[in-house]
Formats: sequence, C-alpha cells, structure tokens
Amino acid sequence: MYIESLSYYPTHYNLIEAIGRTHRLLGNHSQSIQNFEDLLKSSPISAHGNFELAKSYYAGGNRKKALEHLKTTLDVWKNADATYKPAIEAREKWTQWSQVN
Repeated sequence: MYIESLSYYPTHYNLIEAIGRTHRLLGNHSQSIQNFEDLLKSSPISAHGNFELAKSYYAGGNRKKALEHLKTTLDVWKNADATYKPAIEAREKWTQWSQVN
C-alpha cells in the first residue's frame, strides 16, 4: 500500500520514511538505506532522516556509517529540549554504539 501511495505523491517525506522503516524491520537493510539516502537528497541535515539512516546502517552491520549519520543527528539536536524523546533515543544509541568493539 505504501508503494502504491508513493506513486501518487513521490516526494511525500513521511511516506518515504515509513517505507524505509518497514524495509529495515523486514531485514531489507540495503533497500532501507537506499530509501533514507534518497530522502536525504532534498534535506541532507534532517535529524530524523539521518537518525533513521543511522539505524538502518547499524542494522545492516555498518557501524562506522551508522555513527557518521548519528553524529549528524546529534549535531542538529544538540540544543533539543531535554524531554524530546527522539533526541534522548539518539544520545542513548550514541552511547551504546560507540562502546561496541
């Protein structure tokens, strides 16, 4: 249904994001990465887009690329409200992923 909807509105940010998340949850990491990379072409410093791309890279086993995109996310959200849940999650991921050997 997402793919069909995308044919009617091919630049719908939230729809592309949902498709990318769905691919990641299904284990289609390369397709998920491609979706989020395409999404970031129009908004390269999107914190949400970079965070989703970071999660996809990490799920696909590329920790280095995941940390690169997570750093962009954290840079954008550096002054985020202390109660903003996505920023809290991003900081937690940074702590977790940075400590992995």
